[in-house]
Amino acid sequence: MQKIRSLSLNVLVLLVITFVAVSSTALVQYQNYTTAVDNELERVEQKHLLVAKNLTFALDRYLDDLTSVSHFLWNNLQGADNWQKMAQEMGIVSVGVKQGDLYTFAFSNNPSLPQTPEELTELTSFLDTVAERKGSENTKVSGLLNVAGQQVFSITMKQDDREFFTLLPLDYVRSIQASIQFGDRGHSAIFDQYGNVLAHPNLKLQESGA
Repeated sequence: MQKIRSLSLNVLVLLVITFVAVSSTALVQYQNYTTAVDNELERVEQKHLLVAKNLTFALDRYLDDLTSVSHFLWNNLQGADNWQKMAQEMGIVSVGVKQGDLYTFAFSNNPSLPQTPEELTELTSFLDTVAERKGSENTKVSGLLNVAGQQVFSITMKQDDREFFTLLPLDYVRSIQASIQFGDRGHSAIFDQYGNVLAHPNLKLQESGA
């Protein structure tokens, strides 16, 4: 009986030692694994932050350039014949001015573009908010607009009782989005300041702007 108890105790001690050893090894491996995962997540996060920073810089530079071009065009609306070719090459959809309910287009790259407030509801709504702002010479960039069935955005400047505007396509924004990939399944998406989709690998989401 004593031998059986001694044997049982030895087996129990052996099992405890084995359990502790296995548990310690498993714990070390788990800690190593979680550390590796944390490090990888941190590296991925840093890469994403770098991409976001570079993307923001590129889009800011793009808007700055377009704003400078727009100011030049607005100051030379009477001489549109001299810069229409340049505007067309840049992909500009339209350049014009709204005064009250009257639209005047100096350039349009879309022959089907309507020219009345009733037919340009989203553009009119945006320009009206600009008109309500105090002061002049303030440039504002719209969110996603649907104008005559075309997704665009607008750079606008208020001057006295007029709102100058340049309508621009989303080609450049979407080309940047398409060039950014994170592995086989990762992707990027670009939204406007109101959360509307400007560029997305899912074309249905992109076309809906939702």
